[in-house]
Amino acid sequence: MGKSLTQQCPIVLVLPVEATCQWWVRPEAKVNRAIYPFLCNFTLFSSSIYIHKTMTVSFQYFSLQSFPGRLSISYCRSSGPGGQNVNKVNTKAEVRFHLATADWISEDVRQKMATMYKNRISKSGELIVTSEVSRYQMRNLAACLQKIREMIIEATEMPRTESKETVEMIRSRVEKMNRERLRQKKIRSSVKQSRHVDFD
Repeated sequence: MGKSLTQQCPIVLVLPVEATCQWWVRPEAKVNRAIYPFLCNFTLFSSSIYIHKTMTVSFQYFSLQSFPGRLSISYCRSSGPGGQNVNKVNTKAEVRFHLATADWISEDVRQKMATMYKNRISKSGELIVTSEVSRYQMRNLAACLQKIREMIIEATEMPRTESKETVEMIRSRVEKMNRERLRQKKIRSSVKQSRHVDFD
């Protein structure tokens, strides 16, 4: 008997139950349920899906099969590696979900994702992620979930505030680059002028 979807590709959704302090849950095979302090809203992690909000260590764990309506997963023929296999087996994975109603992501992060990834959102408002990097369905599914993880992390990250020293250093470097660019431009211009022949 074949393995179930969860056994082939363990995917865990962690939903916050209580909200008191900021923590980061990292449910992985060897460090399952390890708690790490981290400042963010919602995050995904490699082979597992987990969500962060201001929370304590009380969580509820769900497998991918526990919320089939949240993620729509489909497979189709791939143009990636695999030789003749790609012409016979539906290995390309596609994961989509309706971004506006994805209550497992905070509203501010959803709004930011809608702006950052507008080219990935369909007319019906679904965020679509695909992968065909592998000849195996489960690896492509894992790659899709990894992409979603990275997208949520990127939308979660707060913009860095640079120190005055860093700002000054960047400004001086930009000015230096501009001076060098203008100098090279003048050199090229003088070379072009020297090529002109005056027949008068």
